[in-house]
Amino acid sequence: MTMSPFRSRLIRGAGAAAFVAVGTIGALPGIAHADQGGRKVLAYVTNESPVQLKLVGSQLELDEGEWTKRPPAKIKKNGKASFGSRSDGHQGGTEATVVYRTKYGDVEIYWNHPWDTDDDEITCEAPDELTCDVHYSGTATVKAYFTVAKE
Repeated sequence: MTMSPFRSRLIRGAGAAAFVAVGTIGALPGIAHADQGGRKVLAYVTNESPVQLKLVGSQLELDEGEWTKRPPAKIKKNGKASFGSRSDGHQGGTEATVVYRTKYGDVEIYWNHPWDTDDDEITCEAPDELTCDVHYSGTATVKAYFTVAKE
């Protein structure tokens, strides 16, 4: 098949324009990969209790997604910490379990922030001697506030 010189230049020009457009978008920070993950959870823990929280390493589970900031090994009494996770692919969710040990027992922080529904599950369980209140808001990015206190 032979092409006219005009048509050949037209196709080459369109291909070059597409190449430049893709190259330019890829070179701009944040454009090509603006949505590396569909969901994100930012966790803020305030320890108002009189005991230190110590991370139980074997209970640090990320069932879905990846850590954006790993939970700290300890949260001092009357201290604060932040950590979080995001989905590791387009249209993914994030699900995590973080367990801190105290002299009273374990404090378990859990979240499931799925991509395909708005059925977020964000909980905190504490032993009888402590309480753990949870407040959260957001859609694609959820900010979850956990407050551990003495009962």
